[in-house]
Amino acid sequence: MRKKTLLLVLLILISLGYVRRVRAESGVEITPQPPNYVFGKKITFQAALISDAPPQDIKLILEAPGSPSFVGTVDFTPPNLTYVYNLASRPLRAFSEIVYRYRVELEGGETYTSPDFSFRYVDNRYTWQTLEDEGFLISWYESEVDFAQEILDAAQRGEADFEILLPQAKDDTQPISIYAYASASELQSTLMMTGQTWVAGHVDPAIGSIVVSLPPGSARPLEINRQIPHEMAHILLYRVMGDGYQNLPRWLNEGIASQMEASPNPDYPLYLEKAYEDQGLIPIEELCVRFPSDAATSFLAYAEAESLTGYLIEQHGTEVIRELVAAYQSGVGCERGVEVVLEKDLSQFERAWQEAVLGAGPGSTQIVEAGVGLLPWLVIFGAIFTPLLGFAVFSNRHKEDDYDR
Repeated sequence: MRKKTLLLVLLILISLGYVRRVRAESGVEITPQPPNYVFGKKITFQAALISDAPPQDIKLILEAPGSPSFVGTVDFTPPNLTYVYNLASRPLRAFSEIVYRYRVELEGGETYTSPDFSFRYVDNRYTWQTLEDEGFLISWYESEVDFAQEILDAAQRGEADFEILLPQAKDDTQPISIYAYASASELQSTLMMTGQTWVAGHVDPAIGSIVVSLPPGSARPLEINRQIPHEMAHILLYRVMGDGYQNLPRWLNEGIASQMEASPNPDYPLYLEKAYEDQGLIPIEELCVRFPSDAATSFLAYAEAESLTGYLIEQHGTEVIRELVAAYQSGVGCERGVEVVLEKDLSQFERAWQEAVLGAGPGSTQIVEAGVGLLPWLVIFGAIFTPLLGFAVFSNRHKEDDYDR
């Protein structure tokens, strides 16, 4: 009776294909070597294949953040597997985690899929030094270790300040990686080779990665204390909200991050005042999804976001930020979140902010369509100060795939 039962189970497994799959997998072994790559040009994947049966077809499957899955046919010269991935035609995001696997089809149609392998695609044109502390990994290639320590100190302060605003954001399972370039031009060359659109700074919240440009000079300590806490806030917001992060209005996302800066931009109040006087403010509803792309109006958008969020905290305390974040995490829209938490629509909230911060008269609102009515002073300001404000304008802008939707 027992033999009949075992035979019946075996027949069922064969009919379902399990025995064939186990047998194929047990007869195939892939041993990968670390990928060898020339940054921005090519990645050479190599592995050794041992198989009981001859392989008929071998594929490399590659997955990278912000890119569709890629499948390529692997060259096989027993026992070696080789695939050369062209980074020039299919760029990958710098400093991202790349996951890949092999799929082998044997004669007879049996298939084997290897476990996932991974590596971090770092800009290896530079010799990176590292400083590691609990929850942080700082990488840099120029200056002494005290420079990295400044970055680490700013990151830890930023994390502590954010915990006061939104508790329970800490994630000990994944360290936050910060890569510091020594010049904007060196970072720009990275952009050209990877097809990315961020300029002086970038954050990838999902993998906890920050890339910044921090040139030597007297302004560097201020930039460290501005950029690092700002970008830290985006990662910590993501850890609080999870998938709901994508639903957070851009003005509130950037406003919270700006509030975390230890060295806030002193030009914001002046810029706001002039924009209000010249009826050049941007409506909040136009800052829900993305910010303008040109320098002058982008700077104004950041100034408005910082002021709006500061006004909320001053009027209602930090609890209002927690309530708004929770509302947007639940999936409500930009305007609905304000209505639920503040019991005002966007226009009423906007008017109250202008009255309290900009001295607007009761019932008056001075706003024009973004990009229309920006008076000559904005153009002149942007033309003269854009190089100086490059970090301020763009260091907090993300690649659109990371946040914009």
